[in-house]
Amino acid sequence: MFSDGVCMTLLLVAAMLAPVLAEVPTAPPAASGAGVPPAGARVAPELGLPYVHPHLTPPHLSAGTTVIEPNGSVDNSSAPISVDGNEYTFTGSFQGTLVDERNGSTILAEGKTLSGGAGDAPELELWDVHEVMVLGLQIVTVGLGILVSNAQSVTLRNVTVGPSADIGVSVLGSSTVEVSNGSFTGSRLVGISIAESTGLWLTSNNASDSADGVEIQDSTNATLVGNVLGQCAIGVNATEVSGLEISSTRLSGVGTGILLSDVLHADLMGDAGTSGGYGLQATRSSFVNASRESFSGFGTGVSLASSSNISIADSTLISCANAIEANSSGSLEFQSNNLSDFTVAGLTLSNVSNAQASLNVASSGTGPQATAFLTVDDREVTEYGNVADGDPFGIVDIGSAGLTLNENLLVGSGMPGPAISLQGDGQTSILRNSITNASGTAIALDRGIGTVLSENSIIGAGVAGIVAANSTGVELGNTSFKHTGAFGLELLNCTGVTLWGNAGQEPSEPSGDGVFAYGLTTVTAAFNNLTGFHQALSLANTTGATAVGNNLTHSAIGLTLSGDAESLIAANGVWDDSLAFSVAGNLGVAIYHNNFGNDSGWVGGAGPQSIAGDAGYPEGGNFWSNHTGPDVLSGPNQSTSGSDGIVDTPLALGPLGTDGYPLTAPWVPNYAIFTESGLLLATSWSLVINGARFTADAPGPIIYPESNAPNATISWEVPPLPGFSLSGPATGGPWSEPRSNLSFTITYFADRYSVVFQEYGLAPDTPWTLVLGSLQEGGDTASLTISLTNGTYSYLAGTVPGYNLTVGAGLLTVTGPGALIVVVYVALPPKPMAATYSLATVEELVTGITVATTVAIVSLGLLWRARRRVARRPPPLRASGPGGGPTEPPP
Repeated sequence: MFSDGVCMTLLLVAAMLAPVLAEVPTAPPAASGAGVPPAGARVAPELGLPYVHPHLTPPHLSAGTTVIEPNGSVDNSSAPISVDGNEYTFTGSFQGTLVDERNGSTILAEGKTLSGGAGDAPELELWDVHEVMVLGLQIVTVGLGILVSNAQSVTLRNVTVGPSADIGVSVLGSSTVEVSNGSFTGSRLVGISIAESTGLWLTSNNASDSADGVEIQDSTNATLVGNVLGQCAIGVNATEVSGLEISSTRLSGVGTGILLSDVLHADLMGDAGTSGGYGLQATRSSFVNASRESFSGFGTGVSLASSSNISIADSTLISCANAIEANSSGSLEFQSNNLSDFTVAGLTLSNVSNAQASLNVASSGTGPQATAFLTVDDREVTEYGNVADGDPFGIVDIGSAGLTLNENLLVGSGMPGPAISLQGDGQTSILRNSITNASGTAIALDRGIGTVLSENSIIGAGVAGIVAANSTGVELGNTSFKHTGAFGLELLNCTGVTLWGNAGQEPSEPSGDGVFAYGLTTVTAAFNNLTGFHQALSLANTTGATAVGNNLTHSAIGLTLSGDAESLIAANGVWDDSLAFSVAGNLGVAIYHNNFGNDSGWVGGAGPQSIAGDAGYPEGGNFWSNHTGPDVLSGPNQSTSGSDGIVDTPLALGPLGTDGYPLTAPWVPNYAIFTESGLLLATSWSLVINGARFTADAPGPIIYPESNAPNATISWEVPPLPGFSLSGPATGGPWSEPRSNLSFTITYFADRYSVVFQEYGLAPDTPWTLVLGSLQEGGDTASLTISLTNGTYSYLAGTVPGYNLTVGAGLLTVTGPGALIVVVYVALPPKPMAATYSLATVEELVTGITVATTVAIVSLGLLWRARRRVARRPPPLRASGPGGGPTEPPP
């Protein structure tokens, strides 16, 4: 008889025919067994028949329904409809439900009214048709106005529904549908509702005064242009949509203007709204581009949550409490937006990774704590070329890593707080920013790890130019500051600090300090130019300080040392100060090769001190402009005839001790400068130079003042550094060098380790992606192996259609080999099946399909059509048959 495959097929067909022939169709039972798959297994979803939306039921064919038949006839001769080919023209208004089953039909209403459908029936229903147009129809209903179901190529134009409808238009399971120039105002639920459809075009419709203006669910390729959606809870509500375009929408008085939930690939342009809760809100969405949006007076202009690959550009988001806020999202770009007149924040990023904000303006913040740019617990965020003008706080960061602030302009008129405030962050770069007229502190850093502040410009600060406290690995270089209140640069209780090439000037009467450092460990202050301060350079309670090559001039006190230990003060120029230096309570401090000139003396505090005023012979001591000769003797005891550039008599410094070998001419400094390349910020690195160990925190350099001996010898060695290898030699020298500035670069490269991201729950060969910091990786295998260096990274697994991500986001810390991260997806429950479509066999049943299968499928379709037509209206009666009962109607 039949093969096993055919028998199986017939059994499936019989199973499908059963609910069709029953009095009330029933759906098959839902699949069971959903849950987390066992560890180590990717479980394929169970095979099943094609899914059909449960709302795709036959049309409402109760009494009072008029049907345009598939053959073109109208089954209600009293309906005011004239027929001309495929054109159906309303000759008057009438009550009841109209069902169009005619392919290629055009309904011309010309402003006529359709009303009074029975029960919950829609006024107009387009079922299982294609190439249908409805023009100029007006519908008055308290339920559903128009239902487009299982249809293709449908156009609704100049249609009015309401204003008392529950839903104006509902499109279910259809494709290529246009709704244009319609009015669906006052809908109690939704003006226009779309579900499980594709190819939608909604243009120039008014769905105002509705609960939701437009609702799109589980659909693809939808375009909305020029719609008016005012006084709605939600203007556009899109859920599980792929391929969405929204432009020129007009919104007012909305709870949320545009809501995107689980949306993939959306483009928004030129939408505008005034007053509401949220202008644009995106949740669990990705690849969304919004440009030239305009939202004014909202609680939040743009809100992003658990989303990725989002771009907001050229938009105006003003007079909002929060102009833009993003939470738990990644791969974000905000460019050239106007975020002004906010009351809380212009841009807020929280738990965000890989984001860039550039060329935005966030000015005129009005709240007492209003902050132009706020980042909290973020990873790899860049803020470039932004403007903050007149805000209480300019840029505030709390607990982030990998933050870069580059070329931002902050004008602080009225700022009570810092223009830039960093708290508890790591691996931060603050480069080439310009800060003007901060009434408080220009830049404040607290509890940072690995911070570079370079080439910034500060003009005018009420309290201080830069304050760094309780931080590790701070490089502050090539920054200019002027009129900075009490302190130009203030450093408190920090470790591993480099002050390099900064220039500070206080042109008025000396008042504040240029550089004030208290409680520091391992600090290098080199080549700074500090002029016109009360104290040009002050080091207090500091251990392991190296101050070389600084120019400390025209100040009340050039150099202040108090309570310092194990420090070197060499090759500095201290000129034209009231007092050259003030020293008290120092232990193990060497002061030599400095040039002291044109000052009135110095101050030495009481109590014990241990200060070396020279480097011995022939290195020499310091140059003193009031003690330059005679120089006719030489030798360690200056007892041998001949000049040697050292004054023959020592210089007594009172309680400070003695400079045993004062120089006859100003010292011309020369250095061997070692810089590193390739290390993470704040990584401690070291060199052994001529047998002595020197240490710095990246990117800080190691500076070695060269000897004054005629044939100086230099040798160096790079000790091993865990997690890094050298690209180049690990040693240099020894060799004799003439006195000249030497420069060396020690190049490191980070060792890389394999990190395995193991996925569970997806079907075999299912593609999935992973965002890791600024990287994006993907594949269709159960594991992804990524090579990473030591460090902390944020990671986020991408969304996969048909699955929920239950485990797949967090922070990864790499400290060598062996890292394994688990990512878990859980399959969504299968959607219910409805016996309204033809059977589509699955791959396992292809073998054995015969003509019998086809016959069964066709029979299914014919039975379904017969059932629809029988249910549509009461059958006509014939003469009585045997037994007095009516005969069956003809087929």
